[in-house]
Amino acid sequence: MKRRHVWLALGVLGAAAVTTTHGADLYINATAIAADGAEVAQGHCPVATAGDDLSRRRLPSTRGSSPEPAAMYLLISYLAAPSPLLPSLQALGREDVNTPGMDRGALRISERGDWNCRADTTLEGLEAVAVPGGTFAGALKYRTVITGTRTDSEAGSAFVNGTRYLWFAPGVGLVRMRYEHANGKVTEAALLSHSLAGPGDTCLPLQIGNRWTYTWKNDYRQEAVIETWKVGARPQEGESPPPQRPAQGAAEIGVVDPNRVTLDLSQDTWLKIAANPKSGFHYPYYLFVPKGLDPAADRHLFVETNNTGTTSDDFQVHDAAAARLVRASYTNRIARELGTPLLVPVFPRPRDRWQIYTHSLDEDTLRVVSGPLQRIDLQLIRMIREAQALLRRNHIDVRDKVFMHGYSASGVFANRFPVLHPQVVRAVATGGVNAIPIFPIAQWRGTTLPFPVGIADLKQAAGIEFDEPAYRQISQYLYMGYLDRNDTTESRDAFCEEHAQLIRSLMGAEMPARWQVSQSIYRELGLPAQCVTYNGSGHEIKAEMIDDVVKFFRANSGDGFVPIQPHEYPFVEFQEIKTAHVNGLYWQGDQRIPAASRSLFEGQGHFIIVIEEWLAGQDHRQLRSFREKVVFRFLLHASGQEDIRLTEEHFIGNCSSGNGRFQGFVVGLPASELAKIVPGVGYTLVPVEQREPYTLQVKSGVQLVRP
Repeated sequence: MKRRHVWLALGVLGAAAVTTTHGADLYINATAIAADGAEVAQGHCPVATAGDDLSRRRLPSTRGSSPEPAAMYLLISYLAAPSPLLPSLQALGREDVNTPGMDRGALRISERGDWNCRADTTLEGLEAVAVPGGTFAGALKYRTVITGTRTDSEAGSAFVNGTRYLWFAPGVGLVRMRYEHANGKVTEAALLSHSLAGPGDTCLPLQIGNRWTYTWKNDYRQEAVIETWKVGARPQEGESPPPQRPAQGAAEIGVVDPNRVTLDLSQDTWLKIAANPKSGFHYPYYLFVPKGLDPAADRHLFVETNNTGTTSDDFQVHDAAAARLVRASYTNRIARELGTPLLVPVFPRPRDRWQIYTHSLDEDTLRVVSGPLQRIDLQLIRMIREAQALLRRNHIDVRDKVFMHGYSASGVFANRFPVLHPQVVRAVATGGVNAIPIFPIAQWRGTTLPFPVGIADLKQAAGIEFDEPAYRQISQYLYMGYLDRNDTTESRDAFCEEHAQLIRSLMGAEMPARWQVSQSIYRELGLPAQCVTYNGSGHEIKAEMIDDVVKFFRANSGDGFVPIQPHEYPFVEFQEIKTAHVNGLYWQGDQRIPAASRSLFEGQGHFIIVIEEWLAGQDHRQLRSFREKVVFRFLLHASGQEDIRLTEEHFIGNCSSGNGRFQGFVVGLPASELAKIVPGVGYTLVPVEQREPYTLQVKSGVQLVRP
C-alpha cells in the first residue's frame, strides 16, 4: 500500500481548511456560562495560517474565575495551553490509522508546551463516540501525556500534568475530551451541538462562522459549564453570552444539588437538576413545586416529557422548550390545580439521527444500545425516583406512582411508557395521539402487532415482559379532536413504512375511522380507559380539555377507575379547501414571509405561492389535502421572457403560521429553470389546467420578482 505523508502542523487544535487568505489571523472566540445562565468566562485563541500550517499566535487570552488550581477557565485552555501541537490529518488518510503494520511512531510527536511541560501525543486510531451532540462512528482518538509542568504552585503543576484524551470527528471537530489529571481529578467534556458554515473533512474545520457548543465539568465544579466556540476574523472581547444561552426564563431556573435543596412552600419554586450519569440519567430535568402545598396531603408527582416539536442537534433548543413547558404552559397549570410538583425531563431529539423519535418513545429510541440516548425510559424512572426523594426530604409526601400527561408526541410517549413500566404510573392522560394509541396485545384478528402498534416484540425491543395485571391498574384518559388530521403514519420518523402500512390496512387509512377502531379495541379489551372525542377541535389543546384532565386525575387519585363527564364543544363539520386564491408570490428571504419560515425549508425552496384560504379549527393537513387534489401545473410568465413550467415535481412542501395569517405552497426549481428567471422582472402565475371542484385562482396584480 502506498503510504501517505504524515505531517505536523503548529496549531491549537490541528490543521484545517480555512476560508481566509494565508497568513491572516483567525480567532476561536469562546464564551462559557453556568447551567443557570451566569457567565463563567470569556476569551479567545488567535491562530493564523501560513501555507498549509495553522499556528497559534499566542496563548489563549481569557478572563473569568476558576476553582481549579491552575488558571484554566475555559475548555479551550485545556487544549491550547498544555500542548500547542497536535498531528494533523490533512494529508493522512483515515484508513491509514488502523492499517495493520502501520508504524505508530509516525503518528507520534513530542513537544515542549506551556509551563515548561513536555507533551507526548499519539494518534491511537478510530473509535465510535456517542455524545449528546450525536454519534460519530470514526472519531480520531489522540492521547497526550503531559509531564514536567512548573506552574507557580505544586497543586497547579499536578493539575496540568496528566493524560489527556481527545476525540475529533472529521468534518465536525472536537466531540469529546477526557483529561485525567495527575492529582487524581478528571475533567470531561462533550459536544452538545455544532453549526458549520460549509462542508469540510478536516479534524477541526475553521471556516469563519463555525460554531460548537460543549458541556464540561470536573471535580472542582458542582455544576457543568456550557461553552461555545465561534470562529471569527477578530477577537470578541466582552461580548454578551451567546445565543445558546437558555431563553424565556430558563436562565432564571437555577441548577441545584438535589441532596441539598431546602424548599420554601410560601413561594413557587423552579429547580433544574443537572445530568447525573452516576445516578442513571444523562440529561437534566426541571422540577416545579407550586406555592402553598399542604405537605401532608395525598398526592402523586406529575410528569410530562418534553416535546420540542422539531429535531435539533442544538441541545439548548430542547432545554429552552422544556423550561417554557415547566414555567408557563398548560402543564404548569395542571400542576398548580392539582397542587402537586411537576417534573419535565430534557431529552434531545437529534436531527442527525432523525429516525430516533425520542419525544414519542418509538421503537428506534428503545433500540439505542449505547451512548447517552440509551433507554431514556429508564433514565426517566431514575429522575422520578430522585425527585421523589428530594420532595420527601423536604417533608412533602408523594406516592410512588406518578400521574403522566402529554399531547401530540409527548402524548404518544405518555401512552407507550405505561406499557413498559406499569408499576410506575397511577393514571395517564394522553391527547392528540394520532388516532392510534398502543394496543397492549400481541395480535389482533390474527395479525401480529409489533411495538409500538402492539406488544408482540416487546421482549426483543426492550427486554421487558409485559405486566398485564399492573397495566390494568392504570386509569387512562385518551382524547382526540374531531377535526384532528395530524396523521403521523405518513411520517417516517413516527412510524416505519412497515408499521404505517399495518396501521392503515388494519385500523383504517383515514384518521376518524382509525380512531373509532382504536376505541373499539380498547373497549373489547376491557381496559380502564376513557376515550373522548372533542367536537370543533383540531390538533390543539383548549382550556376546557385541561379542566377535564385535572378532573380525571382528581377522580383517579385513589384505587379503581373513575370516568368523568367531559366538556362538550359545538359540533363543526370537517371541511376541505376547494377553491384557493393566490394573493402573493414571495421569493425566499422576503420580509413578508414569517421569520420562522423565511428560509423556505433551509433554502430548498425558491419561492412560495401564498393563498388566502384557511379553515379555522383545522390544522396544516388541510393544505396537503388541497394540494394533492388540485392540478399542480402552472406557468411563470413574463412579457418578453421564456415561460417556466411548474409541475408536481417542483413542489417542496406546505408552509403555514397555523392560524390563518399566512399559508402557502413552497416551490423549488432545478438549476436549469432557476437560471431562466430574470432578476427584477415581474412574473405572473398562470394555471395550465384546472379540474373542478379543486381550483387555484390567481388574484389580479400578483407577481413574482426575483431579487
